Amino acid sequence: MAAFREYILNYLSIVFISAICQIVLPGGGMKKYVKYFCSLLLIVILIQPFTKDINLNFDFSSYNLDTQAYEVEARERVLALHRQNLEKKLSEYFGKSVHVILNEDGSVSKIHVIEDLSEDEIKYLENEYGVKRENILKIPGD
Repeated sequence: MAAFREYILNYLSIVFISAICQIVLPGGGMKKYVKYFCSLLLIVILIQPFTKDINLNFDFSSYNLDTQAYEVEARERVLALHRQNLEKKLSEYFGKSVHVILNEDGSVSKIHVIEDLSEDEIKYLENEYGVKRENILKIPGD
């Protein structure tokens, strides 16, 4: 009952204040802004009892953790896809089986090749992908 009484008192006080403002203020541009503000205030007071029970507090930290996990997962998928595309491209280019190891930023760290590469092929990898000669390794074949 006390909440209802407070609601009615708030409503009546806003109506009273807005009536006095409209009487005291001279007609003009300022009067319509005061009238607009008082109307908005009345609408807020009328809606207030219905929104009291609604919890409008959001826990943004849990959403932040979810987005961070999603970003990590997306980055891992992009790196895996990038690695697969590079391996496919290099395998087609050299006609040899190639395994690529990437850094976290997507740059090529090492390249493992089953067969020996020619000097031109090694220079191509050094120039095109920025891989140092010592990081182009021959691994045992199938």
